[in-house]
Amino acid sequence: MRSGKGVPAPDTYTARLGATLAEGGLELIRLVQSVDAVVALAFGIGLLIAPDVVLSIYGAHTDAVGVLVARLAGAQLLGYAAIDVLTLRVSASDFRVGIIRAEALVNAIAALAAIGGVLAGALNTLGWSLVATFVAFGALRILGTWPMGKREVLTHL
Repeated sequence: MRSGKGVPAPDTYTARLGATLAEGGLELIRLVQSVDAVVALAFGIGLLIAPDVVLSIYGAHTDAVGVLVARLAGAQLLGYAAIDVLTLRVSASDFRVGIIRAEALVNAIAALAAIGGVLAGALNTLGWSLVATFVAFGALRILGTWPMGKREVLTHL
């Protein structure tokens, strides 16, 4: 059943996506979500409680506004940790895949921001570890949800 312009009907798309996730992607996503939840929880708590300490590890110095922004970022990280934990055992639905891909987009944007921070001298060379972490989590999220060999699904994205 087709929904027009070569795009599979939503039920067909969901079935194919579910099959892809069942073939190994779902286990990868669960692993990525579990590890990311721990990392996000650690950094989130650190940025909320002691933003100066966490930022100093990366050679960053800040004022009162920077501390506020770091605490807001910590709150966001705790939110991502909650999303990761709460969707850990959800079935392979379009909704879950959407959340995971949105997190991958956040990882990509954060990687670009971290690259800018290192190149501008706002972060020391340890800042590249942030870039690597964001790229790894984003790539693994996309890899775990990508329906390999399904060209028609690409038009549905």
